[in-house]
Amino acid sequence: YRDCPVSGVASEKKSLWCVVPDNNCVVRYSPVTEKIVLRIGGDSSTAFLHPISIKNYNDVLYICNHQSCKIRTIDLKNQFINILELTTEKLLN
Repeated sequence: YRDCPVSGVASEKKSLWCVVPDNNCVVRYSPVTEKIVLRIGGDSSTAFLHPISIKNYNDVLYICNHQSCKIRTIDLKNQFINILELTTEKLLN
């Protein structure tokens, strides 16, 4: 995408989602039209900071961001972007 390699692939119906680490974005590619049909984020955006992997689980994309050490989610039903809040607990023996 824009002379930068894509990384990771997640499928959604007839489209493929990929991350573009060097452009700080996530793109949706249509194999039917052979074009990028949607981009979320970009060079100056802070939505993604060097995204390195992407997974689709129950119509929610999970994107791992290397520089921010955060996982962002995109709800494919409404395309809202959220930060996945992780909590840690001490396990009792």
